[in-house]
Amino acid sequence: DCSKVVETLSFYIDGEIDEHTLEVVESHIERCPACRREYAALSALTQVASSVEAIEPPAGLRDRIAQAL
Repeated sequence: DCSKVVETLSFYIDGEIDEHTLEVVESHIERCPACRREYAALSALTQVASSVEAIEPPAGLRDRIAQAL
């Protein structure tokens, strides 16, 4: 079922699923072009996101935001 596989893709990419689910997802991706495309897009996005360098906000920014609320 595509909807279940798509819901599981993030966990699959992160290696956070059990062996049975892993086999189900891999088997489905092999047979389903739409889910294979979804996997490729999510995998690429995950790779790009992990390469972004974290930056520290300027001093006092959090306080200014909190005061504005």
